[in-house]
Amino acid sequence: MKKLSFDSRIFKSSLFRGLFLLLPYMLIAVSIFCLTTVGLDALTRSSIFFTTVKNEVKQQNEESNDRFEKLDVIDEKFPYLKYQKVWSLINVEGWKKKDIPCYYGDNNSLLMKGAGKWDGSDFCGQNGVTIISAHVTMHFKELQDTQVGAIVTMDTVYGTYKYEVTEVRIFRPGQADEFFYNDYEEETVILYTCYPRESRNRKQRIALICTKLEGKVFKDYAN
Repeated sequence: MKKLSFDSRIFKSSLFRGLFLLLPYMLIAVSIFCLTTVGLDALTRSSIFFTTVKNEVKQQNEESNDRFEKLDVIDEKFPYLKYQKVWSLINVEGWKKKDIPCYYGDNNSLLMKGAGKWDGSDFCGQNGVTIISAHVTMHFKELQDTQVGAIVTMDTVYGTYKYEVTEVRIFRPGQADEFFYNDYEEETVILYTCYPRESRNRKQRIALICTKLEGKVFKDYAN
């Protein structure tokens, strides 16, 4: 038993010395790995090449949604429009901001780039109600300055539509259904944003109710 204990102590002592001798090399290897990882990350972030490639890819992805392309109307049917893509440019008489892109959809990422059409509403030309919103601090900043009688032009990918502002309405979010789902006699576009613009606590909304003056009506969808 004493011999076994003696050999065991020798083995443990040798193993300990071996590990102790390897420890500096292990620390150096770990340090090199960490420095290499950090260096590559810094190079990727700071390198003009990597930054350019990353920005180009991001720009291409954004441009694929932001590109405004006129569509050919097939068999006089309403064309298929892709979600989260620009389907119209908005111009309001008297506004300094021109050609506001309007996306199909109204999530926050889209509203950071332009206006958005609520998915549950109609498109221009479908003889219904088109509901469009945008941030008051960005694309609809001039909305509360608009008067009754102003002309709103929707230059869509399938044709141009003109509307006249027939009512300016201030409401609370809970009151929206009262006129969003109203049975209008004419095709209608509703543009709305937060109100008042000057306040930080914008609990109200302001809307322009716009009645159609001209533009093609579609009855059927394209397959």
